[in-house]
Amino acid sequence: MGHLRTLKLVNFAIGAYTFLLGLLFLVMFVLPGLWAWWDGQGEGLLFVLAGVLAFLLVGGIGAAHVVVGYLVGSARGRVAQSLLASMQLMSFPFGTAYALYALWVCWLNAETSRRFEAVIKPPVT
Repeated sequence: MGHLRTLKLVNFAIGAYTFLLGLLFLVMFVLPGLWAWWDGQGEGLLFVLAGVLAFLLVGGIGAAHVVVGYLVGSARGRVAQSLLASMQLMSFPFGTAYALYALWVCWLNAETSRRFEAVIKPPVT
């Protein structure tokens, strides 16, 4: 299994985990917010809004990991992968290990560097 395929699968796993975390934010904020609004408290709608915004932000990052995973699997998206990896550096220990591996695959590994710099690339699958 090549490093690009491994990085693609790791991006998919992190994307799924992040999307599930976004769903948790959605459920944990929207349900109590709707309950409070139903009881006549006006600030319940602020909880609903905060939950939806948190879901959009965290779920969007998860979706970005999936898209970048597809791109990296076909030797594209080196800069986007580096940006996502740098965002994960502070998530010690798993995020740091992922970020260091992703940066190594994108910039330091000789085999993958040649594939990123090739003019003819395989299709995105």
